[in-house]
This record gives sequence, C-alpha cells and structure tokens, in this order.
Amino acid sequence: LDMRVRTCRVRCTMAPGLRWRRCGPQVTAERVIAGDFDHNNPHAVRVFDPHLDQSPGLGRGASQNTHAGGGSVLVMNPNDGRLLAMANWPTFNPNVFQRAPADARRNRAIQDLYEPGSTFKIVTALAALKAGVITPTAAFDCPGSIKIGNHEFHDWKKGGHGVTDLFKAIRESCDVYFYKVGLDVGIDRIARMAHALGLGQMLGFRLSTESPGRIPDRQWNR
Repeated sequence: LDMRVRTCRVRCTMAPGLRWRRCGPQVTAERVIAGDFDHNNPHAVRVFDPHLDQSPGLGRGASQNTHAGGGSVLVMNPNDGRLLAMANWPTFNPNVFQRAPADARRNRAIQDLYEPGSTFKIVTALAALKAGVITPTAAFDCPGSIKIGNHEFHDWKKGGHGVTDLFKAIRESCDVYFYKVGLDVGIDRIARMAHALGLGQMLGFRLSTESPGRIPDRQWNR
C-alpha cells in the first residue's frame, strides 16, 4: 500500500438523525496501521475518507486501475487480524443516502460473497492431515494439469511443479496437488474443517446486513 498521501479520519459510529460527526483528530493512515490510535474507544470506527484518498491503492483508485465497476479494500493488522480500515467503491454521502443508487449503498466488504482462491488450500491441507489422508512428506507428481470427469484443470504453472510434498505445495501454491488431496479427503471433511476455523460464520461487526458466507458440502449440493 502506498501511504505517502493517504489520510483517514476518526468518526463516531452514527449520530442521531443519521448524520456523521467528527469525534476525533485527523490522523494519518500510517499511524492507524502502526497502532498509534486509541483502540479503547468503543464508539469510534476508523475509515478512510474518500475525499482525502488521493493514492491509487484504495477504493476508488483500485477500481479505476483494474477497470472494475466497484470494489472493496480492507487493511488489517497481520499480527492479530484486527481490521484497521475498510473502504468501498462506489461510495456515497451518508447524510443523503436516499439519493444513492443501491449498488453504492452495498457494503461489498461484508455483504458480498467471494471465492477464497488459493488461501483455501490451507483449509484443505488441515482437513487432509486431520483425516490421515496425507502426511507432510507424502508427495504427488504435478505434471501441470489433472483431469476430473470430463474437464481438465490446469495448474497456474505451465509444465507443473514436478514431485511435490505438502511443504512445496504450500510454498509454490501447487493447484494440482490440492486438486488431488481435495478428491481424497472429500468435500464434507473439508467443510467441517472450514467451519471449525470460523469460515461461513458472521464476524459480529456492529454493521447491519453482514453475510455469513457459504461453505458447500454434499447436503448443500443436493
């Protein structure tokens, strides 16, 4: 993230009459991310001000740079997972929210459902290890693709990763390895591990209309 010119404001959650009011000093995004912020104030939330955001890394800039119609950006503390900032684009003025289109009023960060991508490989690995389907040193050959049913799924790395154990599969994000492991461990055991890790559950934000996400299993697929 480019933090050279980005700033954020400290605002109260929502004052009477659905109007926002300032309840703290303006601080830089670097201070928020570095932890130089009063986290003990239960009435304050930290949000990036779209009028102050001039860098290409957040909200509006991220959507424009990728030619996307909208998007969401979260800034988290990698040490403990705390959410430091959240921004959505397109945005709207909350003082006249009735004039905003529905698409702008949607909080994409907590309402939309997204495919987790390769981050879910860790869930598959844990499910397989718990079930005894694999060991960390068990190796599979990755030729660059795998055929499942009538469809051939290609690895991101053309030509494949060669002989791959769990450590290498995670390090290089080997798709074929986890396709094979996923088939062996089965969707239900993967789903149980995902639920055990807290996926598919609401996080409990003090914001309405949060979506819990969806963890498919055999029952859901019927």
